[in-house]
Amino acid sequence: ASVDERLAACASRHLLLELGQACSMLRREADAVRIFRALSHAFAAGGASRAAAAAEHPVLADDARARLFEREVYTHWGAAAARLGGRAEERRVYQLAVERGLWRSTLQRPLEHYARSLTARPFWEASELPEAAALQRAFPAILAECN
Repeated sequence: ASVDERLAACASRHLLLELGQACSMLRREADAVRIFRALSHAFAAGGASRAAAAAEHPVLADDARARLFEREVYTHWGAAAARLGGRAEERRVYQLAVERGLWRSTLQRPLEHYARSLTARPFWEASELPEAAALQRAFPAILAECN
């Protein structure tokens, strides 16, 4: 597909996401659920894995923006499903997202700041997290700004 075709496909997906959110705000949950369900098929046709879907749709290749967008679709779909059909339907949607590799758990659904390499444990050493080490190095400058 050409760059123009890929951009048009991205724009269409973003418009569908916005339409689904608008339906939710207007309490048209059944319409929102249908839109989000249809939109999710762009990522994994027929229940296929993300890798298979990305191979079929190169614009959805494994990059941070595509993952963020896909997590956003499932987050809104789950919320609309909960309002329409209750918690069981919401859990079903989030379980589907876990099965497709978006999150590790149905109970934790981060959008932007998600690193699969971070596992649940009480403490991490700053040396294990580049972001934490950068904050430690910047602490004197941050402190100076606060004084």
